[in-house]
Amino acid sequence: MAKCAQTAAQFITEAFRPRIAVMSSPEVEAICMKNDLTLTELLQPFCKVNQDVQYRDPLNSLVTVRDLHLALDDWSLSAPPPAHVARRQLAECVAQSLPPPTGDDGAPAERPESAPWFEAWRQRLLQVEPPGEHEFARRYVACVLAVSSAAAAPLQQLQQLAQHQHQQQHGQPAGGARWFSNNVLIYHLLVTDSGATPVASAEAVFEQVKSAYGAHCCHHLRLNSRRPEHREPHQPDPWAGYVLRRPTNLDGTPAQLSGTETPVEVAELISLPSLVVEGELSSPSHLTTHPLSPEAASGAGSPLPVRAVASAPALSPLGPPAPGAVPAAVAVPAPGGDGTVRDPAAPEVLVNRVSYPSQQAGGVQGHGMCLSASDLDRITIFISEMCIRGLMPHVERQMRALSDVVNNRKGVSRSLISATKRWFGGNKPGAAAANSVIYSHEAPEIQVRRLGDLAFMFGHYDLAYQAYHTAKRDFNADAAWLHFAGAVEMAALSVFLHGAHGKPFPQHYLDQAVTTYLDTCSPAGSGGTSMPETVCGGLVAVRPAAELIASADRAGDEEREGDGSGGRRFRRLARRLSATLRRSLSAEEDPSPPTGRMPNYALRATLFSTECLKDRAQFTEAALQFIRLTAEDADLRSALLLEQAAHCFLNSQPPALRKYAFHMILSGHRFSKAGQRRHALRAYKQAAQVYEGHGWRLADDHIAFTLGRQSEALQEHEAARTALGSLLAGAAAVETRQSPAQQAAFVREYLHVIRQQCDSSSAPGARPPQLPVPHLLSQQTRVLVSPAQQPPADGWTPASGASFADEEEDNAKWFRLEELCLERLGQNSVPFKPTIQCMSDKTNNRHQPRVPASGEGSSRSTFSWCCVTRCGSPWSCSDLRLQYIFSPAGGRGPGTGRDRRPSPAHTLSRCTLEENATQEVTLSITAHEPGDLTILGYEFSLSLAAAPADSEPPPAGPGAAKEAPPAVRGCQPITVRGRRLNGTKEERSGVFYAEDKRLQLRVEEASAQLQLSFCGLPSSLLCGQIHPVLVRLTNSGRRPLLRLMVATPDPHLLALELSPPPDGERWSQVRGGPPPAAGRLCWAQAARLGRVTEVPLPEGGLVPGGCLLRRLWLRAPHADGPRPLELLVCGAAPGPGRPRLLRHAGRLLVTPSAAVSVRPSRSVGPRQSLHLDIQVSGVQPSAAPIVLERVAVAAPGWRLDRTAPVDAAEVQRGETAYLGVVVDRVPVRTAAGDGSTNPTAANDELLNIGSIALTSDSPSMDHKSHQQGGDHPQPGDSDSGLSEWPCVQFLLRHKLQLPPLLPPQSSGPTGAAPEPPSAEGAALAAAVRVDATVLLQWRTQGVDAAGRETTVYGQHHVTAELLDDSSATYPSAAELEPLPPVTIIPSRPPSPPPPHWPGEGVMDRLVTVVPLHRPAVNHNFDRKRLCVIPVTMLVQNHSRCDLVVHLSTVPVGSSSSRRSLPYSSHISSDLVWVGRTHPHVTVPAGGSARLPLAAAVTRPGLYDLGSVGVACRRAGADATDLTEQSAHTESAVVVRRLVETARAE
Repeated sequence: MAKCAQTAAQFITEAFRPRIAVMSSPEVEAICMKNDLTLTELLQPFCKVNQDVQYRDPLNSLVTVRDLHLALDDWSLSAPPPAHVARRQLAECVAQSLPPPTGDDGAPAERPESAPWFEAWRQRLLQVEPPGEHEFARRYVACVLAVSSAAAAPLQQLQQLAQHQHQQQHGQPAGGARWFSNNVLIYHLLVTDSGATPVASAEAVFEQVKSAYGAHCCHHLRLNSRRPEHREPHQPDPWAGYVLRRPTNLDGTPAQLSGTETPVEVAELISLPSLVVEGELSSPSHLTTHPLSPEAASGAGSPLPVRAVASAPALSPLGPPAPGAVPAAVAVPAPGGDGTVRDPAAPEVLVNRVSYPSQQAGGVQGHGMCLSASDLDRITIFISEMCIRGLMPHVERQMRALSDVVNNRKGVSRSLISATKRWFGGNKPGAAAANSVIYSHEAPEIQVRRLGDLAFMFGHYDLAYQAYHTAKRDFNADAAWLHFAGAVEMAALSVFLHGAHGKPFPQHYLDQAVTTYLDTCSPAGSGGTSMPETVCGGLVAVRPAAELIASADRAGDEEREGDGSGGRRFRRLARRLSATLRRSLSAEEDPSPPTGRMPNYALRATLFSTECLKDRAQFTEAALQFIRLTAEDADLRSALLLEQAAHCFLNSQPPALRKYAFHMILSGHRFSKAGQRRHALRAYKQAAQVYEGHGWRLADDHIAFTLGRQSEALQEHEAARTALGSLLAGAAAVETRQSPAQQAAFVREYLHVIRQQCDSSSAPGARPPQLPVPHLLSQQTRVLVSPAQQPPADGWTPASGASFADEEEDNAKWFRLEELCLERLGQNSVPFKPTIQCMSDKTNNRHQPRVPASGEGSSRSTFSWCCVTRCGSPWSCSDLRLQYIFSPAGGRGPGTGRDRRPSPAHTLSRCTLEENATQEVTLSITAHEPGDLTILGYEFSLSLAAAPADSEPPPAGPGAAKEAPPAVRGCQPITVRGRRLNGTKEERSGVFYAEDKRLQLRVEEASAQLQLSFCGLPSSLLCGQIHPVLVRLTNSGRRPLLRLMVATPDPHLLALELSPPPDGERWSQVRGGPPPAAGRLCWAQAARLGRVTEVPLPEGGLVPGGCLLRRLWLRAPHADGPRPLELLVCGAAPGPGRPRLLRHAGRLLVTPSAAVSVRPSRSVGPRQSLHLDIQVSGVQPSAAPIVLERVAVAAPGWRLDRTAPVDAAEVQRGETAYLGVVVDRVPVRTAAGDGSTNPTAANDELLNIGSIALTSDSPSMDHKSHQQGGDHPQPGDSDSGLSEWPCVQFLLRHKLQLPPLLPPQSSGPTGAAPEPPSAEGAALAAAVRVDATVLLQWRTQGVDAAGRETTVYGQHHVTAELLDDSSATYPSAAELEPLPPVTIIPSRPPSPPPPHWPGEGVMDRLVTVVPLHRPAVNHNFDRKRLCVIPVTMLVQNHSRCDLVVHLSTVPVGSSSSRRSLPYSSHISSDLVWVGRTHPHVTVPAGGSARLPLAAAVTRPGLYDLGSVGVACRRAGADATDLTEQSAHTESAVVVRRLVETARAE
């Protein structure tokens, strides 16, 4: 439970303080009212005796009482209030005890260390609870009679007050239940007003009083010693905590309600009058007049102010009101004598205090203003003397008398009663529904209980425990369960306060007491009443039973004295007593026994028990006891007990946080039902601290919704908006589990709260409130700074520019192109800082985005963010606009979001957010002058688009409405942060984010601005198709452009003509560029081509408003599919500042046209030539054939050998055409004078283009055409071919070898780059390198964008790089590499080749040998048995190194087995090489040599002369360093027998 201001011992002792009644005359009240206090209120702060008081117990032992605290009660106000008034007082004391407010921002309330409202409630509960009939600790042990010394007859007034006290105690039926005993202490107090009564006169009166009543029970108290002119307005006020009055406003009206009243209670409270009109009461019989009033003296007269006490029996404030009970009016006197009457029991909290003339005149401004320090000391002395001289001796006498009565009681009566009860019932709680034992006021059991209560009140806990324990056994034996429960309860408390040495605390006593109160005791007929006339709700004749008991006592004495007749008489009397009680009980018993219990006593016992458990740190057991006392019909009590149970769970070890939060929720719910809205709000806030952040969405929703409803009911609009906003924000950020109907109810409630807040605090120009919905993904906000896109006009398509649709991964490509342009312009900085046109959470936003000021075609800043709604109902957002702050560059003050300088260029009129969807919202703004523009957020109007079909009516409450409220205006801030930093150790160990300035725009002065448009831009092309596009570049800014760069990531796709097209010609028929100056092109021209092209500008640059026309040629790649078409234009303007950028990103759909493959191979012959096998397959989607117009070959060091045109000039879809061309090597002589023909490196730089027309209408495009001028056919004309400029340009771009635009990203460390081969190695590798590019031009029929049939042209480029290696325009299928053989014993790996040396695929193809001989030989074997055939071996060196070639003749068998020829089965094996069998010759680079050999045969047949082994080595190398060559030429010779005719004849 919460920490209390009092300890457990203090709380228990304060609950059972000795109570003293105070009866005063009107004169005394008038004296005290000068201090705005009654006599009782004046004495209450000083009721604690500051010194130890002592008395002797019945055993004559001295008992010391420390810190004795008395309870003084005004007798006229001491009657318990009616039940409904008591309940209202309890509710008010809880409502007035609140923790410090948390503010209107809806911040969560921290758990308070204490609960003053609970302490005030339990203290008030003990005050309004009437004393029980079975207990005496809460009854008056003494009475103070106070009169004024200035009265006419003080002694007579004391006598009248004494008579009134006697009448109240003995003359009324229920009067004795309020007094401890019949002879209570009567103490006489004489009060003197020091400023109005002489001291001598007052002393004389006091002497008379002492002589009449004795000095030990009299005291003289002088007050009001301070003069009016010496009053201090700021002196301490010790009475503030004892005077409880309802606060009032300055005009006398009641203060604002506390927010705890239900509508019915508010009506009842308002209907109570604060003052009753003076007059006679309608029912004088219900009122008791004051004993000193004239009416009491004469019995008649005019009505005077009186104090009355209701004579109706008091009901428990915790129980339900009696059916049909109407509380009687209770009149309260006005001590000032004005005749007014007040409401009954509300002098403290319900109605205002009566204003007396002195107060209204302004004479008194506080409590005790006429009391001096001496007066306060006299009050303290009075309390001490009354205790020491009067009360303590009285207690000693009472304790001895009670002890004597207890010790002298007869055991027979108790035994008789016990035996009788055992005949009719058991002796365990619950055995009987009601008690059947009747105790008189003087019964020994009651005297034992009275002795225990007296000892308990005055700190003799050992004696008290003995008395309670004795009474417990007696009551248990008699089945008097109410008395039994009370005795058990007090016995446990006595042990706790006594702190016995080693005695364990009997917690089971308190548990048994609570159980008995709840389950056994009845509020009526329970034997707990001490009135002998009431048993089970009816009246019984108990006098015969009392007489029989007395006779049985005497018979028992006679039996003990030895008279035998006494035993017979005792048994006879016992039988008569049993019969009498049985008849009485059976005759008067109610046929329907009462079922009610006594929860008020159980609650009090629970409060004491939990304090004891808390003192021993048993919080879990205390929580269970609190929960046990909750009930459905007691909301306030249950709320307080559940809250204390929650605190017990929190203080347990380990803390049970979830139980704490759960019971706080239950407590808040019961507080809400009890009308304690502020406490309900506090309880829910404390529970929210535990549930928050754990993902318990349903619990969070319930808490947030309740907080919003309670705050709205308390007119705390800001807190309600925050709570409901968190509810909707959580539902928007995380998928909610609420039904669509419940979500709609949340939304309606929130919109209603916002509307109420706006209506209550509407101010002109106020910023709209921040709305939590829809959920804004601020971190995903993107900022686009780009020129305003122009709409298409007159067939011109504007450039796409940067957009939000661009992929984030493409930024690196655009940044690299920008860097290349800046390098060409000479404006690149180190390190490079790219221009980010679309900023997002994935870009580097440490620098402010820069945007030029407004102008025609100026840049526009566009902002895009995502709004997520997970509500079951769609939202409607209207009138969306940006919120910003603009600071002009001229030093003027900042402007607001409605300033003219940066006017919003776009306002979204309406946006519908569907349920459970994500919607992207885009707004833009255009700046008009330089400065700084900061985006704060956006504002909009929010409403529900439509109610769900299955929606239910919203719950009743202040925010519920039958129809959805209108749209509310709100805003949402946009907050962004940079990437998380992870560079330093401090950043890695903490959480740091980089600065993000994407919402802080820097507006610069107006500068040049680029606009790019295209005419004839296609959306699809065929593979290899060449298409012209007209480009228009416009400067729409205010400054000229001095230089202009065009960059593209793929220069193979497009080529830009630098010269303008001639005027008067159609764009599609503009002539090509000038031809090259020489007949041979150089590959160096391709090297000068790159990704960046500078466009020549006229003198003075491109002025503002100027336009530039150029032709752009597109050539589709060989691979089909979508292809990006990307272009970056960079323009440099005069003055500082970065160049202006404009990008275009489009896509081309490439469809198949033709598939071309080329395979080079060496020709067999005396010349060094290559044969190019060209294969063309038709894969076009249309049925139109592809017409092959021309084939050209561009190869360094090779020249095309033109042959006759091929017959097959068209390729249909699905057909394949084969072409064959031959190229010869072109020798180049060196500058050395030796006359040798060695090719040099210059051969590789020369590009010889030779072409063969495949159709009769195709003009030649050989090297001669480069030396001639003349017109060339243009695209767009069906009778013309391609112009030379784009064909050559794309041919050069095909050979263009550029490094990757972006460096490749590798996951691991990269090794060192491979070193280039050495010069000798490159010379050897040139033997198999071809580097021949085949250009194939074609045309076919297609359809343009307008649907018209047209002729399209294209060309394919295929480069054959290596000998006998096929190259194609289409990718070849990947071949699976064969698995290596499985080896048990691994072989030694081959030694790697020397570094920078070609591999085996090159070294075995350096040399070819061609046998030169006659194809047939006729020989007369009859004449000469041996036929010798001369053979010349032509050895050709294909490398660029001098080689030594070795020939080796081998037997025919081995040669035939090495190679399989088509006629190998007919080859004879009788061939023998004769002469030089192992010749060698040195062959120069690129040259040839001849070796004469001879072969001999012995018979005719077919012989293979190419079976010669060939090996070579470099000139100067070791003779053993030979490499066998794999190139063998098949050469067969036919040997025929020559027959001599003459001999044959």
